Formats: sequence, structure tokens, C-alpha cells
Amino acid sequence: MWTSRYQIHVEGKDVKRFLKNLIKLHVSFLKIIEQAHSFDAIVDKENYEKIKKIKTIYQITVVKKFGPISVWETVDHHRLFLGCLILGVFLLYFLTHVIFRVEVIHNKSEIRNLVMTELETYGIQKFHFKVSFAKKEKIVEEILKKHKDKLEWLEIENVGTSYIVRVEERMKEEEPQAQEVRDLVAKKEGIITKIEAKNGEVVKKLNDYVKPGDVIISGRIKNKEETKALVPAEGTVYAETWYQVEVDMPLSYYEEQLTGKEKKVLSIHFLSHTFSFFDFHPFLNKRVTESTLLSSPLLPFSLTWDYQQELNVIDEDYSDEEALVRARQLAEEKLQSMLGVNDRIISQKDLKITQEDSKIKVSIFFKVEEDITSYQPIREETKQEG
Repeated sequence: MWTSRYQIHVEGKDVKRFLKNLIKLHVSFLKIIEQAHSFDAIVDKENYEKIKKIKTIYQITVVKKFGPISVWETVDHHRLFLGCLILGVFLLYFLTHVIFRVEVIHNKSEIRNLVMTELETYGIQKFHFKVSFAKKEKIVEEILKKHKDKLEWLEIENVGTSYIVRVEERMKEEEPQAQEVRDLVAKKEGIITKIEAKNGEVVKKLNDYVKPGDVIISGRIKNKEETKALVPAEGTVYAETWYQVEVDMPLSYYEEQLTGKEKKVLSIHFLSHTFSFFDFHPFLNKRVTESTLLSSPLLPFSLTWDYQQELNVIDEDYSDEEALVRARQLAEEKLQSMLGVNDRIISQKDLKITQEDSKIKVSIFFKVEEDITSYQPIREETKQEG
């Protein structure tokens, strides 16, 4: 049990007799060291209080204190400094977790007011506490879901004691005017795999090879080569198209990816040790930027405000076969990022594989079923001829 203890030094004439009297008075000692004209002893708090009540001519001096009494006296001696430090830490924590400014960036006041009103309903406004990263993402999701017809994208960025909100308005695609007559043409070369015609006359068939600008669905409605009417051609055409993608894949791969999760943590650094407060779910890997609040030129001690960003660390060594598999995956991902939602990869084939400087270079040929739909207005002179 952790108890208060006192190391005392007693000196005077015939000090041994005084020691015997103390023992007769049932004063218990934890340790006694006797000298010729003095003795040193360690006693607990209860027995020290007994000694203090005894009237004597002997000089009794407290040399050192141990346990809770020592801690409390140290705290009491530095109470002003510790009080200011604790108050400062909590004030800093409070101030850095309160929003002092919310700014919505957009050129339309209508959009700015809409977003600001929605943010306020979720508690994101001046002089309110900041929300967690997860809650912030949930708020963004709810606002976009509620106003999906007006808002395309929304981001809430925490900058110091401010929230900077960036938003993009959903732009409605203008429907082609009914009076505009046009042909549906190929936007790139390929072999037609599917024709979905809604309006106009289909002039190409499946497996036909087309080049950019070739008419697939015509806006000219003909009867025996004579144009009877001009209409806006409409539909969707898919064709087999071709891509060649090159990828360099290192055999040793290291990457640090920011996950988007971030937080601020108050930390004490002493020697080579770091102790963080309020960090209930520490990041396994993180990038830390320290802002020093307090440091000592004499002691290896500092108090910092740490801005932490979570990292997803990829550290892998690949065999030749693993690197080749990964290179194919990267090539497919790279191609998919360029394709439309309804486009699909039909097949792929390695054209060339070389290894140099601890990396594999792969050139891959892809066959893709791709939407090649495009439109071309029918020229005025053609209308007049019809």
C-alpha cells in the first residue's frame, strides 16, 4: 500500500535514552540508523504525528518525505504553475475544437444559402463544436442524397478553426431540341456489336467496320433513295474497339496512402517517450505535424499539439509472376477509368513483357465493347436538296 513516510534526524544529549522513551510510548519505526549523538529513522504518518506531540529538548528535523505527502506538497508548491498549465491546455483544447467560421465556396448565392442552411441543421455553424470525420462524411452523404437534383459534389474541409465547404452544382444536360435534325455517327473506329435505335433509319448492321464520322442511324427517312423526311436520329451504338496500355511495375513496391482520416492530439514528449491525451483510437500508421506549445531548454520535455493523418502503408516485394499479375490488374484499372459505365472489356493479351532496373514493363492489348454514339447535324444544304 502506498503510504506517506518521513525520514527524520534526531540529535541531542544521550539520544539513545530518547529513542528508548519513544519505543515505550509505542512509536513504531520502519528503519533506525544510530550514531554517537544522533539517529536517523523512517516512520509512517501516524507515528510521525505521535513524535510531534511529544515535548522534548531534542532537535527533530524532517530530512525527506516519501509517498502521497511528497506528491501533494510538490503539487501545492507549484499549484499556480500547474493550475495555469491545466487551464491553458483545456482552453486550447476547447478553442481548437470550436468552429469560428463556416464558408461555402460557390459563385451562386442560391447554392451557398442552400448548403449553409443544411449545414446548420446538422450543427455545423459558428461557435459549435467540430464533428468527427465519420459524422462529417455522413452529413455530406445526407445533404447530397436530399438534394441530388441540385448538388453534384460536396466537401467539408477542416482548416484550423474553420470549415471550408466546396460544392459543385449538378448541371442538367440540355435535351436536344425537337426541331434539330441529325445523324447518329461513330465517334471512333470499331466493329459494331449492338445497335439500339429509337428514331431514324439504321444504315449499318452488326459486324460492320466503321470509322469516326460514319453514319450508323440516319436522320433521313428515304423511300427508294428519295428523302421523304428529316428527323433527329436517336439511339445507342456499341462497337468492338481496341486499346494498348503500357504499365511499369516495380518488383519492390512501397506507398503511403492518406485515408482521409485526421485528428488533433495533445502530447507530452519526455526523453524518447511520447504520451498522448484523448487519443482513444490511435492510428496504426500516421503522418504527424507537431506544433509546440511548451518546451524546456533545460529538460528533455515538451508539450505539443499533434496534427495526425492516418496512412495506409503498402510495403510489398513481388516475384516476377506476382508483378506480372499486378501489372495486368493496374492496366485494366487504368483502362476502366477511361471507359464509360456501360462499356466492358472483352479480352486482353500481353504484347510485350520486359524486365529492367528491378521492374517489369508490360504492354497489353485490350478488346473493348464501347459506346461509340455521337451525333452530327444534317447540313442545311442537304435539307434543301431533300
